[in-house]
Amino acid sequence: PEVTDSTDDEGRARLEAVPVGMVLLRLSRPGSVSRTIPGIEVPAGGADIGDVVLQPGVSLSGTTVGPDGEPVGEAEVALERNAQVPIFRPSTTSDEDGRFVIPDLDPSGEVYLQAQAEGLVPEAPLKVEMPPDGEVEVAMAEERVLEGRVLDARDDAPIEGAAVVMRLKKNTGMPGSQVYGQFSMTVGDSTTDAAGRFLFKGLSSGEYELAVSADGKRGVNQKVVIGAADPEPVVVRLEQGLVLRGHVETSDGDAAPGVWVSARPASQAWGGGPNVYSSTQSDADGRFHFDDLGPGTHSVSARSDDGKAVHVTAEAGQPDEVVLRFPRGTEISGTVLGPDGPPVSGATVRGTNRELAQRLSADSKSDGRYELREAAAGKWEIRVSAEGLASA
Repeated sequence: PEVTDSTDDEGRARLEAVPVGMVLLRLSRPGSVSRTIPGIEVPAGGADIGDVVLQPGVSLSGTTVGPDGEPVGEAEVALERNAQVPIFRPSTTSDEDGRFVIPDLDPSGEVYLQAQAEGLVPEAPLKVEMPPDGEVEVAMAEERVLEGRVLDARDDAPIEGAAVVMRLKKNTGMPGSQVYGQFSMTVGDSTTDAAGRFLFKGLSSGEYELAVSADGKRGVNQKVVIGAADPEPVVVRLEQGLVLRGHVETSDGDAAPGVWVSARPASQAWGGGPNVYSSTQSDADGRFHFDDLGPGTHSVSARSDDGKAVHVTAEAGQPDEVVLRFPRGTEISGTVLGPDGPPVSGATVRGTNRELAQRLSADSKSDGRYELREAAAGKWEIRVSAEGLASA
């Protein structure tokens, strides 16, 4: 629960009905830098945290401009402290003359600015040392457009109704650091028309990945690099898929209807690598079938609504049916404690079995106890998070 209050003339505030345990406190006022204080332990009788000093903030102002350097009004402006933040989160909007002001900023360090508007996309983040030395110009580029077609690899016939998902490849962290890596962020999806055509607008320069799939066809991922001009039309050809059939059973051997079943190449680890996989749901008799798999061995997994999971490997195109029977689960339990030993209530405990792609979660009780039920046998990773405390 969130509890709020405003300070009086002497700067004092009193928060009522604060829950016992660890809390996180946020303070803000116009003209000052907002401050967050995590890990405040509140006993049954309440607590006095004493004086908290808010640092005077500074404003950052400037103009949003287009490719020709002319001001562009009604542009969304995003400010981040990290240049690698992948999501554009607007902080303000420029006025009709392209001017904007972002107040109450920390006067130290550096910030990164980007802007976007109708028909215009963000340029590379603009780095600004704080406090700013005058006004800034945040440039935008013309949007890029990608068009293409999806064809049948056998005869180049257009495929109508193919699903096309476009993902932008993004780097995280600094090169050479332990957290440096690359991931994909979905920027749009489309369905091909009768001529097999698809179209994406509002793109910026960068490296993208097209994930294309269609009924009865093998899904593919295709790399696309967009530079300073619109790229050439893309042609994606889909091969005929292989069939894999099977059925899902409960731990007692009964049919398990309505269960989601997924399959992906066995050489591709769950949760990583290209996003090439298929999924379907078992019918009233617990049966399922895939008709869009590539050749080779696949990892086939099923997960029930109550968190049970089962995993097998099978060869695509084999005549025999695959049997997925849920195992009888066990229980993982424990206690969540704070830094000094007191139990933590309401902490979120998540368990992950990567081999089976099974995930369970539960909240700790008033005595800090938690239970993850119906956990399959195997190796589990346990992570705990609670408001105001570092995750473990």
